[in-house]
Amino acid sequence: MLQTIILMVIIIIASVQFSYAQEDSDFFVATNKDFYEKGDVIVISGNAYPVMQEVPVIVQITAHGMLVDVAQITIAQDGSFLHTIIADGPLWKKSGDHTVKASYGIQSTESDFEFVSSHEMSTMTDVFEVDAGNYGTFDVKYSIIGGLVEYVRVEPAIFGIIVGVDSLDSGKITLELPRQYIDATEQNGADEIFITLIDGIEVPYTEESHQNVHSRTISIGFEQEDKTIEIIGTRVVPEFGLIAIMIFSATISSIILLSRYLTSWKLSYDY
Repeated sequence: MLQTIILMVIIIIASVQFSYAQEDSDFFVATNKDFYEKGDVIVISGNAYPVMQEVPVIVQITAHGMLVDVAQITIAQDGSFLHTIIADGPLWKKSGDHTVKASYGIQSTESDFEFVSSHEMSTMTDVFEVDAGNYGTFDVKYSIIGGLVEYVRVEPAIFGIIVGVDSLDSGKITLELPRQYIDATEQNGADEIFITLIDGIEVPYTEESHQNVHSRTISIGFEQEDKTIEIIGTRVVPEFGLIAIMIFSATISSIILLSRYLTSWKLSYDY
C-alpha cells in the first residue's frame, strides 16, 4: 500500500513539473525571409527556454520528404540561437516549400519558407498582345528566362514600348519587334540602333544579325529586382507630328546624357 502511495506521489509531482515546464517553455524557430533562391544565405534564429546546459538545438531542413540540410546549434545563455546556411549544394535542387524543423529536448517547432532553384528556371516563350490605340492591337513575341513579363505597352512620348518584368533572378528577355508598329531607322531607311533603358539607366542589347523585313529581334539582359525595360526607336504607333519629334529628340538626348552622367558618377563614387 505504501509503495502504491509513493508511486502516485511521484507521478503527480512529475506531472506538475512537466506542466510547469510546458507553461514556462518558449521555443520557436524562424528564418529571416519567406523566399530564397539558390545561393542565398538563410539566417535561422530562435529561442529555447528553459535553457538546458550542453543541450543543442537540432535543426533539419526538409523538402519533398527528403532531408536537405541539418545543423547542431549551440544556445546562448539567454536561450537565443542563430545559425546561417547557404542554399546551395547537391541537395538544393528542387523548388517548392521547405520546412525548418527544430528539436530541443522533448520540444519541437517548425517554420516554412519557399525556395526556387535557378537550375529549374526555364525559358518561357509567349506572345503579348499590345494595345495600339486607334491602330488596334499588335503582337510582340518574346522569350524570357529569370523572370516574368507583367505588361507591354506603347509609350508614344518616347517613340517606344515599355516592358514590365518581374525579375526573379538575373536573366534575359528576347523580343521580336514588328517593324510596322515600332522601328528605329535612319532617314535613308537603313536600320538605326534602338535606345534601351532599364529602370532609367541605358543598357546595351544584342540583335540578331540576319535581316528581316517584317521584324527586328533584340535581347536584353537584366538583373534581379529590375522592373521596367524601355525600348526607344524613331517611330511607334500612334505616331507624333514633326514638332513633337523635335521636342522628343531633345528630351531623349537629355535623358541619355543624364543617365550616362549618373552612371559615371556612381562608378567614381564606388571607387
